Amino acid sequence: MSNIKISIVTVCYNAVDTIEETILSVLSQSYDNIEYIIIDGGSKDGTLDIIKQYEDKLTYWISEPDHGIYDAMNKGIMHATGDFINFMNAGDSFFDSSVVERVVRKIPVSLPTVVYGNTLEIYSNKQFLRRSLPSKYLRKKGILCHQSAFISTDYHRRNLYNLNYKILSDFNFFFRAYNYDNQSFLQLDDVISRFSMKDNGLSKSNYDDNYKEFIAIVSSNLNKIEVLALNVRRLLGKVKRRISN
Repeated sequence: MSNIKISIVTVCYNAVDTIEETILSVLSQSYDNIEYIIIDGGSKDGTLDIIKQYEDKLTYWISEPDHGIYDAMNKGIMHATGDFINFMNAGDSFFDSSVVERVVRKIPVSLPTVVYGNTLEIYSNKQFLRRSLPSKYLRKKGILCHQSAFISTDYHRRNLYNLNYKILSDFNFFFRAYNYDNQSFLQLDDVISRFSMKDNGLSKSNYDDNYKEFIAIVSSNLNKIEVLALNVRRLLGKVKRRISN
């Protein structure tokens, strides 16, 4: 078995209804060279009681106020000691108990910066398989969910999430890693995670703010015509949604 060490970080806040499912998903992994870190934002709803039930199986955990999800994720990065780090936040889970083992077996000796795969998006009444895209598309669109990515911990520690972005800091991280730092991405045709698409989720409930951050991130890498084309497609999409409603 490979000696690659995997750090898994769960960020949570008032997640009493979902945190245990996520914890069990991580602890059930067949790969044994894993450290598990939980960063809680100061929950007051019973989340801590559940975490404490499993604290003997955790490498590290803390509960304290933070400045949002990306601040909490940065805390996790700074405590991680593995070769790669994965964020499996409260409410999300690995696709099955052997995912990490399968991923590690496919990591080449050259150790890419990001290894990523597909995501099963879970809605209240349906499921949707979101296939990742080749890294070349990172020039002007998102290609993956961070739940389905394993990232070089060393690189991530030197490139923390930008707290100026409240919704798309993970996209900003991948975008800059590929377009500015020329980091290597390895795409796998494996379903890595189950991502719970909550109706009031952060990026879904802030569509306009989401788009503003997206344009701010990609505009430095696009010409004016390409940015205009993106804005036109957005307006057409809004019109289409209004008609369908």
